[in-house]
Amino acid sequence: MPVLDSCHHQISRALRRDGWTIADKPKYIGDAETEIFVYIDIEAFRDPNGSPLETRTIYVEVKCFPRKNVTQEIYIALGQYLIYRALLEKQAIAVPLFLAVPQPIYEATFNTVFRKALHDSGIMMIVVDLETETIVQWIK
Repeated sequence: MPVLDSCHHQISRALRRDGWTIADKPKYIGDAETEIFVYIDIEAFRDPNGSPLETRTIYVEVKCFPRKNVTQEIYIALGQYLIYRALLEKQAIAVPLFLAVPQPIYEATFNTVFRKALHDSGIMMIVVDLETETIVQWIK
């Protein structure tokens, strides 16, 4: 099992407050052909209309960026996201993948160039206020 990022539990609680049910374990995805085996931090479920037939699932990769070189960590996180998304597509898993980040990091570091790269690459994000443990923005 992978080590959880320092803000993992706060992001999980924010998702719960937003109506999501969180799976007990990270989502394991493996591909023997390419020898890529990953754990996506959070698998979350939601019944939008109270009907189990309409349950929606998302995967969430959590990044807290604790080190001083946040820019380098963003490069790594975006690359990781793209690999995970490609692996999901290869496995024909049609579940949306989100990158969850703390609000101060998003506001201070994700400048116009990063935001354009996110948009152009189709990277979906969840921005979370860690203090209030609430989702402040869904970026699709």
